Formats: sequence, C-alpha cells, structure tokens
Amino acid sequence: MEGRKRRLVFFILMIGVGIAAGVAYGWLMNPVQYDDTGPSTLGMDYKTDYALMAAEIYADEGDPVMAMARLTFLGDDPFLEIMDETLTFAQEQHYDPSDLQLMIDLRQAIAAIQGVDQ
Repeated sequence: MEGRKRRLVFFILMIGVGIAAGVAYGWLMNPVQYDDTGPSTLGMDYKTDYALMAAEIYADEGDPVMAMARLTFLGDDPFLEIMDETLTFAQEQHYDPSDLQLMIDLRQAIAAIQGVDQ
C-alpha cells in the first residue's frame, strides 16, 4: 500500500512539474507575438457578427454615418463591399431573417448616402 501512495504522489508531482515547465516555456522562452492584428484580420464569421451589431445599433439610433464609422474597423474596403460580403456570409450561414433584414436596412442606408443604386 505504501508503494502505491508513493507512485500516486510521484505521478501528481510530475504532472505539476510538466504543467510548470509548459507554462514557463510558453510565457518566458517562446511567448506569442502578435503583429498587425486588429478587427480587419478577423475571420468572416466575426466580421459578419460585427456588421450585424453595427446594423442593430443603426436600427436603434438611425444614424447611418455613425454606422459607417463603426464599419471602418473592419478594414479599408468600401462600406457597401463590406456589407455585401457580410450579407452573403450571413445568408449562407442561415442567420435569422430579422438579423438579415437589419443588415439589409443598413446596406440600403449606406447606398442612399453614397448615392449608389441599390
């Protein structure tokens, strides 16, 4: 029985040593370095969610200029291109129809401001 306890203690001790060594290596010797990261580097799913949030705020506030300012965080692409890409992704992923309508409303408001046919 004594040998079994000793093996269990040794096993738990070695697990602790392994975790400590992994954390030390990850934090001290080879930490993650982020270069040029920002909202524009997000995946399309996150960009679509961000555009949806901007559309929801637009629905509450009714200020398309402020909505366009929010969309600038997604990159330097034209606003309508951002909305078209995110709308396409949202439709492919079967977003709720009410969410799609919010995004369509924002796209139409941006098109009206920019004087582009919808």
